[in-house]
Amino acid sequence: MLGVFMFGPGIAVGLALLLGLGESDAARVWLSLGGIVLGLVILCVYLGVTQGRSTAVSSSTPAPEPRLVRDADESEELAAEWVRYMGWPKAVATQASGDSGIDVLGTDSRLGGVAAQVKFEAKKTGRPVVQALYGAGAGVDAQHRMLFSSAGYTSQAADWADQMGVGLFRFTLDGSVEAINRAGEDYLKRRHVARLGRAGEGSSDA
Repeated sequence: MLGVFMFGPGIAVGLALLLGLGESDAARVWLSLGGIVLGLVILCVYLGVTQGRSTAVSSSTPAPEPRLVRDADESEELAAEWVRYMGWPKAVATQASGDSGIDVLGTDSRLGGVAAQVKFEAKKTGRPVVQALYGAGAGVDAQHRMLFSSAGYTSQAADWADQMGVGLFRFTLDGSVEAINRAGEDYLKRRHVARLGRAGEGSSDA
C-alpha cells in the first residue's frame, strides 16, 4: 500500500508541473518528467514485491499427488516435490555422490535454504542420521532441515529432531507423506510461510 501512495503523488506532481509550464520553461519540463518517471519506477517495484509475496504465501497450491515409489531415486524425487510444495519452488533432488548425505536442496530469498535427506530403508532411521543431516545442513547454509523415511524413526531420533527443529516425515510406497513431529507438521501445513507473510505485512504497515 505504501508503494501506491508514493506512486500517486509522483505522477500528480509531474502532470501538474507539465500542464502549468510555459513554452520556454525547460527546467519545469525536466522536473515534471522526472516526477512521472519516478512514480512509474516506484509502482513497478511495488508490484514486483507484492507479486513475489503473494506467490510465497499462497495457500492454493495443491499438494503433490501420491504415486508409486519403487527405489531410492524415486523417493528422492517424491521428497523434492514435497519440499517444493512446502515453500521452496526451486528445490531439486541432488542424486549425486559426495553430497554429505543431502538428497534435496532448495533456496528461497525469503525463507532461506533447506536441506533434506531421504532414507529408503526397511529399518527405522536413528538419531545419528538426524544429527548428520543437521551438520550437513549447516555446511550448505541451510536454515531448514527435513528428513523423509520409509520406515519411521527411533524414539531417540524423534526426540533429538524435536529439540533441534528438524522436520520428520514418513512416506509409503504409494507416495503418501505424513508428518511425524511438530516441526514436520508445521512445514507440511506451511505455517512457516504464513508466519513469514504476516511478518512482512507488519513491517510494511510500520
